[in-house]
Amino acid sequence: METNKLIYDARDHSTLNDKQIELSDFIREYSLGKLRSKAHIYDVDEANTYEMISEAANDGIYNIDFFKEAFSDTSGLSLSIIAEEFAYGDAGLALSILYPALPLTLLYLFANKEQEDRILPELLGKKDAPKITSFAASEPNAGSDLGSMSTFAEKVDGGYLLNGRKRWAGNTGKADSYFVLANTDKEIGKNSQTFFYIEKGTEGLSYENLYKKIGLRSITNGDIILENVFVPDNNIIGGAEYHLEKLERLRSKKGKFPHQALSTF
Repeated sequence: METNKLIYDARDHSTLNDKQIELSDFIREYSLGKLRSKAHIYDVDEANTYEMISEAANDGIYNIDFFKEAFSDTSGLSLSIIAEEFAYGDAGLALSILYPALPLTLLYLFANKEQEDRILPELLGKKDAPKITSFAASEPNAGSDLGSMSTFAEKVDGGYLLNGRKRWAGNTGKADSYFVLANTDKEIGKNSQTFFYIEKGTEGLSYENLYKKIGLRSITNGDIILENVFVPDNNIIGGAEYHLEKLERLRSKKGKFPHQALSTF
């Protein structure tokens, strides 16, 4: 007796346009040639992926222009194609190389003009000296529940003092910069949350508990500790003036604003 079988072909290109097909083929070839051949080294030894990222930067993949090109596809497929084909080589290395998609999305959605001009060009470094970034939202006692997050940013002269603990952020302890989500008003709660841009070496910023994992072992995850970390006004994403105006309007219930974390996700 014959039965109908549903056959799924992950390489079915019939719904893709020529540019997307070319992109898919290029990333698959790159992934098989450069990621899969070294995947066991980074997975077994949990080696630092900076060498792999440096190679990707040199090959024109790990840079702002590459991500801009992917984001410019209005169908939304290009970034998914890239992620799928990279992961075919190795999921951990794919995550390491594509990790900037989250902070870049945050900046494209919410950064002001001054931040676009200052932070974006330097975020991933240069071809011969790439930089690594981190996106820190989750917390030990909250997971990704925004309403339960306790990291708090207190307004002080010229900026904010951040205190709290973040967990599971990618590139913990190895990143050159961190985008940290924090509450800024206890009464407003989660609606007061915004991201802060913090550079490595900032006083009060430290790391703990780099976790051993059963998968994605080539990217580090751990706890980010914030103890009176001072962040200047120009490093609150969107700008201090915009944020203070937002809080004032939220207190008077005169408007709604997109949530930076939810919008980015």
